[in-house]
Amino acid sequence: MKPTKIQWWLNEIRWVKRRHQQRDLLFEITDVITTPIIELETLSPGIEVHVDVINTWAHILNNEELKRNRDSSVYRLFCIAPMIKEAFVSFIADFAHPKTDEMDDTVIKRFVMPGRTTENTKDCGIFMMRHMETYMGEEEKAWHCGFGLESENVQEKQIEDLRRKYCAKILWHEINELKHYIVEELKTYLQISYPSRKILEETSKKRIEERLKKELD
Repeated sequence: MKPTKIQWWLNEIRWVKRRHQQRDLLFEITDVITTPIIELETLSPGIEVHVDVINTWAHILNNEELKRNRDSSVYRLFCIAPMIKEAFVSFIADFAHPKTDEMDDTVIKRFVMPGRTTENTKDCGIFMMRHMETYMGEEEKAWHCGFGLESENVQEKQIEDLRRKYCAKILWHEINELKHYIVEELKTYLQISYPSRKILEETSKKRIEERLKKELD
């Protein structure tokens, strides 16, 4: 789960955008989805992830699914948050899909997987994004998404790394029509001295927390 160096840099760009407006976009697929700075800022540590970040993640995973070799595994479709089972069944019924009845009869099962928590109430979105990323249709006992046990005191670092990884992947992904803008931001950011970057990062964290509390609470 450890993020690469480029992912750390990209994540820091999100933290130090002092000169931009909170509703400026950092991710866009024309006529499909837009993700502003303030929503991506919820990938900062200790903050509940905004639902539209998870929806953006679904679009990225669907794009990657199209390129994946599926000879040895199931085909996966990731729906945006409002599309619950009933809505999905209604959607495919409109196209007279041959699997409509089978899908309608499917019973939703809640897995009991390793790494479940009893105290953590802020990282549900990260757990969901990780489950979406790693589940390939395995039986319950055969699937392990990589999280350590809450009691082992390793989950917190794993979750922080995943927050950075997912932010970087969203910004840097090929389907992001604003990727060229991110590239230019990265070039500018890397010209700043390391001590100055650390100061910007620390002061920006506080502003992000205050802004999110005001805008999203």
